Amino acid sequence: VLRRVRAFAPRPGAFFVLPETEGVSGPGDPALRRVRVLDAVVAPDPASAAGTERPGTVLDRHLTVACGRGAVRLLVVQRAGKAAMDAAAYLRGHPVAPGTVLDGGDVGDGPGGADGAS
Repeated sequence: VLRRVRAFAPRPGAFFVLPETEGVSGPGDPALRRVRVLDAVVAPDPASAAGTERPGTVLDRHLTVACGRGAVRLLVVQRAGKAAMDAAAYLRGHPVAPGTVLDGGDVGDGPGGADGAS
């Protein structure tokens, strides 16, 4: 995952997809919004996630994400059309609960990724 973040910068970029909750009213599926990953590091304690969670699963409230082996902590992210921000600032406005699986699916505006937070 770290190699993809660096290799795909700036284009096409490593990203994950989450449902957009802002401005959504009424029943129905919320729109999917792409969140680019601009910087990440190996998680401080990757052994705690090794093989226990599905890759792409958020492990804690610091945006640590399980990988096939170990985990990465996302440091800098960017919502579509917004400025880049550190993960803590992103989480203050857009909480991502532990247990959420980050999808690397295509939202129609570029190549999709694989392996969760690709």
